[in-house]
Amino acid sequence: MRHGAAPRRCRSAPRRGYPVGRSRACGAAVPGGRAAGWRDRGRAGKVEDRGPLRVFDLLRAYVAAGLDPALFWALTLREYHAHMMGARDRIKAEQDGRAWLAWHAEALHRQEKLPSFRAFLGGGDRGPQSAADLQTMFDVMAAQWGAKPAA
Repeated sequence: MRHGAAPRRCRSAPRRGYPVGRSRACGAAVPGGRAAGWRDRGRAGKVEDRGPLRVFDLLRAYVAAGLDPALFWALTLREYHAHMMGARDRIKAEQDGRAWLAWHAEALHRQEKLPSFRAFLGGGDRGPQSAADLQTMFDVMAAQWGAKPAA
């Protein structure tokens, strides 16, 4: 940079106003940002700097999410992110299932008389569907898929 000249700004991040070499969009490290090191909130909500984020930290998180470590090395960052978001959704769904089970176990424990198994599961025996009902359902599906109606 010339003496007295203003620093160049990255074209890909003009609103942020990062000097070139400091913008995430330019590919360089942002001081104190994710590229320079990853931060975590401690118990008191205080931000702690855990140091630089390394490849083996990513691998450890990938394996902790229950994913195959052999696949890790062939992933791009976008694919890694997609795998981790999918693992997060799977773990959340598993936790929701456990919470549902715990709630129902306690609710049934508090019942003086247990409902019948069929009543607890819901639904019931609706019996077989008539041929006219089945034909109507198939006609609706065919129309939604763009098929021509049968003559």
